[in-house]
Amino acid sequence: MAKRYIHERHYDEYLIAGIISFNIIAAFIAPFFHELFHALVLEIYNCGYWTEFHLSMFTGLYATVFKSCILTRTQEAIVYLSGVLGTLFIGFSLLYLDWKLTKKGLLEYSVFTSFAALGFLFSPTLYFFAGEGDLINALEMLNLSAYSGFLPLIGLAIAFFSIGYLMWNLKHTTELEILEEEIETAKDSKIRKWLKKRMKKKYDKFGIKKTKLRHHKKYNPKR
Repeated sequence: MAKRYIHERHYDEYLIAGIISFNIIAAFIAPFFHELFHALVLEIYNCGYWTEFHLSMFTGLYATVFKSCILTRTQEAIVYLSGVLGTLFIGFSLLYLDWKLTKKGLLEYSVFTSFAALGFLFSPTLYFFAGEGDLINALEMLNLSAYSGFLPLIGLAIAFFSIGYLMWNLKHTTELEILEEEIETAKDSKIRKWLKKRMKKKYDKFGIKKTKLRHHKKYNPKR
């Protein structure tokens, strides 16, 4: 039981690090990338701009990008959309990376990446529920304001998918980490074989086929 306690405490460290990373990314890093994508699109259009960053205790980092050129309505829409879509792309890319880490058996890193992905998805998802802002402005530029009522539905879909994946990931990675430790410490070969079968079933349940099981000793205390 002592080894399992050390294992669980070690896994909890990654969980705490993930929660901290979520808050930092959602409040500071994701908003910075949001504005960076706006600036990148303006650079592509060879449009001059300047940015004013602000820091609030309640809303975190936010900024305003001012342009010094005239763009078409479609270009304006792309500039507005770039911030939200860019950060969403990073968030979903991290979710994909998270799945790959789980497939390779790097479960503790997967926990951290899950929260990091959620941090990048949290900030842009809020725009789908706002009555004003980038998405509303983009639809107006494209003469699609009549469809703004669908934005909250898209936001809910993103939110449910993100949170659902996180909960699913935490459940399975925690169970797999405990199984790895039990396999490592099992003395009876029959019990070890049975545990390996259980582990394979859980990997398959996560949607991972033909996964090579990794049995490492990183959680065992040094003697």
